[in-house]
Amino acid sequence: MKFNRQIVKLCTFLLVFLISTFAYGSEAIIDIENELSQPGVKLVVVEFYATWCKPCMEAVPEWKRLHQKYKNSGLKFIVVSADEGVCSKPVDWAPDKSLCDPKGKIRQQFARMIGAEDLSLPTSFLFSWEGKLSLNSHHVEPVDKAIANYFKDTQYKIEVEPVEIIGDKYAIGSNPQWVRDEIVSQLKSKSKVDVVSERNTLGKEANKELCDLSFPANSTLHIKLQGFETGERMLSLKLEKDGCVKGQATRPYSGEGFREDKKSLTRAISRAMDDLLAQVIRVRIPELVGIGVAEEKWFSKSEAVVVRFEPEPEDATVLVDDKPACDSTPCSETFQKGHHEVTVFKKEYLTKRATVEFKKDMVIDWELVPDFGWLNVITAHEGVAIEIDGEIIEKTPIYSYRLAPGLHRVKIKDRCYYQQESTVRIERNKTEDLEFDAQPIQGGLDLMVRDNDGNAIRADVYIDGEKIGTAPGQFKVSVCAEKLEMRAEGYRNYTQIFSVEEKQMITISALLDKTKREQAPFANIGKKDPGMSSMAIAGWSTLATGAASILLGGIMTKLANDEASSESNSGGGSKSSFDAYKYTAIAGYTIGGALIVTGVVLFVLDPGNENSEVAQAIPAIGTDGKGVSVSWNVRF
Repeated sequence: MKFNRQIVKLCTFLLVFLISTFAYGSEAIIDIENELSQPGVKLVVVEFYATWCKPCMEAVPEWKRLHQKYKNSGLKFIVVSADEGVCSKPVDWAPDKSLCDPKGKIRQQFARMIGAEDLSLPTSFLFSWEGKLSLNSHHVEPVDKAIANYFKDTQYKIEVEPVEIIGDKYAIGSNPQWVRDEIVSQLKSKSKVDVVSERNTLGKEANKELCDLSFPANSTLHIKLQGFETGERMLSLKLEKDGCVKGQATRPYSGEGFREDKKSLTRAISRAMDDLLAQVIRVRIPELVGIGVAEEKWFSKSEAVVVRFEPEPEDATVLVDDKPACDSTPCSETFQKGHHEVTVFKKEYLTKRATVEFKKDMVIDWELVPDFGWLNVITAHEGVAIEIDGEIIEKTPIYSYRLAPGLHRVKIKDRCYYQQESTVRIERNKTEDLEFDAQPIQGGLDLMVRDNDGNAIRADVYIDGEKIGTAPGQFKVSVCAEKLEMRAEGYRNYTQIFSVEEKQMITISALLDKTKREQAPFANIGKKDPGMSSMAIAGWSTLATGAASILLGGIMTKLANDEASSESNSGGGSKSSFDAYKYTAIAGYTIGGALIVTGVVLFVLDPGNENSEVAQAIPAIGTDGKGVSVSWNVRF
């Protein structure tokens, strides 16, 4: 028993030794950014003291009061002991963290912040997470006043809207209020904001592309749960202020049937909150402002450098140390040499931030990551109207359509096709392909075709210019079809505008007229047509001979007129020649006219002329005082 008691005493001694060594004897450098990045921490006070420092010990009750007053509002206290040797714990006070600095390493770290070789006690430092407040003071009062003003003037409030449900019970089967409560709880514990239930500022659309990237005071958090028959479920969070999206995050969760897996959804909420807050909460440590510090450095010589910004894609906005550097890239600007915080953002792309050491002739050519993916939609028939998330987009084929990451519902929304639906998951900077077979809504046509003599014939069937078969017959056609054409050789085309209803048949009887034969005048004169009768051939020959006789008569008339004119002018004309020309012309006209009449009669009497038009040659003879003109018109 005594042996056991000795072991217990030894373990207790070792435990106390370790606690005093590590908890109060650590000389690790304080990472202020890390301290301020902790959930719920808005302000950090680092106070240096020593037991031999009378003003330090006198200030302990004031520090204790200040800590108690604001610790639940986001104030964190770190106390550093400058005692040499054994590190003493603060008496009657439990700050958030106590450190020992017997060799002065932590004091040197903070002395460099204010450009001093060492710190004089008492001294304290105050930091705010967003970089708006940074203070060094030897007394409690200035720190107390600065903290009070901070909590009075700085308010970051977020309205958490009710949960939006897409997919009805497939998204969540229970009351979605627990999801909002869980998000509110995590916002309070993880973030540096106050959650309110009512909107403090009226929402409005952003009137410019450049959205302020500082933390969104009085902003709105939208919560969306999506669930589909396929079993896919998605949680989406989006933080907005005046139409500007400050941050957004999506996480999948699981479930079965109409019931969500509560543990899975809770994990999704936690991870989505971490993703969202990482986008909007950025800790910055500005230069310290000294209060009660003896020396003030108001001048420092530094080197100016020109930095060029060429991110991809172009037309991005650049902030340097949270101040506008250029509205549209590519661009260049002059800065002081050294480390600067650079922010590059562009609508629909992820904002990129980093601390960069500016050097001479430096080029920043970051490649921004798209905050969207692409969707291709293909259908078996082109021209099908597609709806995405309740909005008609365009007709297929659709290529490289931009969508935000997450689940999206895609439908065929076309009066000509049966509705089809699919859920697609879009991932950032990736392309998804979606294909529908697109079944058309159809009615029927029962087509019959006859000619104008009542005979049934066959004809090719065209619907809206596309051949679908040969009539007579029955055909399935789209309810959106409009124009029917039937074509047969030797017949005029038949055209009709029609409409059909789903699964209903209509009957159309078409009557096709024969077309007229088209020939060039006299094209077949002197040629034997295998289908032409002997009487028709004789008629054409007679017409041709008659036309030649009339032409000869015309020539003789012209020669007779020339002979008569010569005789009257010079008295040397031959009367016998004139008479010969004259009588030959009369004979040509007489014989030619008779032959033409005979040819016409032969065509009329031709028994094979029932189905063809009668050819007519009608001569016309006239004189103009100088000669004879002959013309004729042949009709077929």
